[in-house]
Amino acid sequence: MIKSIFTHLRSGAADARKALIRSAFAVARVAGVTVTKKPALEWFLSTTGQSLGHGLYELRLGPMVRSLEINRAGIVRVNRRQLLEIDYGTTQGLTGWRPHQRMKCCVHLWSQRWLGYYHWLIDVAPKICAAQEAYGRDLADWKLCWPMVGSAYEAQTLALLEVPADRIVNTQESGGLSAEVLACAPIPWWEEPPHPRVHLLRKRLEAHLAEPDGTRLFITRVGTRACVNQSEVLDVLARYDFRPVDFGTMPLTEQIRLVSTAETVGGFHGAGLANMLWCHPGTRIIDLLPPDYQPKWFANLSLMLGLRYHSLEAQPGTVREAHWSQMYDSYRVDIPAFRAALANIF
Repeated sequence: MIKSIFTHLRSGAADARKALIRSAFAVARVAGVTVTKKPALEWFLSTTGQSLGHGLYELRLGPMVRSLEINRAGIVRVNRRQLLEIDYGTTQGLTGWRPHQRMKCCVHLWSQRWLGYYHWLIDVAPKICAAQEAYGRDLADWKLCWPMVGSAYEAQTLALLEVPADRIVNTQESGGLSAEVLACAPIPWWEEPPHPRVHLLRKRLEAHLAEPDGTRLFITRVGTRACVNQSEVLDVLARYDFRPVDFGTMPLTEQIRLVSTAETVGGFHGAGLANMLWCHPGTRIIDLLPPDYQPKWFANLSLMLGLRYHSLEAQPGTVREAHWSQMYDSYRVDIPAFRAALANIF
């Protein structure tokens, strides 16, 4: 089965995704597992549990819910066989069901072993705000549970939201857990607009915003999905008074303050653009997209926040089918086309 998955992964983007889904469901059938997917998940949570607002639902042990578990990867399982697709898929719920910790009340935050800055800021942190709205700032008897990646942005956000350290459970370290009461907040599927609870996070941290001063920022990028002629791109941007910024080691409060001063925020497509959450309405956003990976994350977020979004293609006219398998590929920006695109904006 595993060999079949990787054989199809090499055969092409569209076929790869279909093969992965087919293989995962085949394994699930053999294991006697069912998956409650969106939109059936919303119906299940609303009929089996209690809605607490902001897309947060509470499930309790009872006649219909005999067990509530979270494995090391953060996948939620009900009644020892029903996996809930709260985030992006449940394939990591086919193994790892040996809960080592029992607790009374937990808030489930995330169900993947990977967790980058975009998904932390837009998908996960707003759930913490929703839980604090429901259970109080100190979260009372509730624990926040997710597979932590140990990032600075996790630690800094938790500190800014004043989450007590004893309210946090890292499922990767705990080995999984079982609970008497579980609260969860599903997120929309890939490339759908974010859940409106992102406004809760902005509201909570608005004290760190500054007034706009006309600054133009451009977020650089290193590592995966790198622009191989980044210096040429920055030379062109310098003519429009853009300031290059690297958010990689910058404290979160400084990122919030700096972005909120900007009249324009641009960047190579990547997680740093999630900081548009701190922009004032009407701010111009420039998303420089790679040729083979052009998701709608930032277009949707801009629309929700009242920002003026512009997408610029690194290589106009060469876009193939967008797929996650191409998201790490390096690319080159067509400089003449980039100059022309900027001239149309400014």
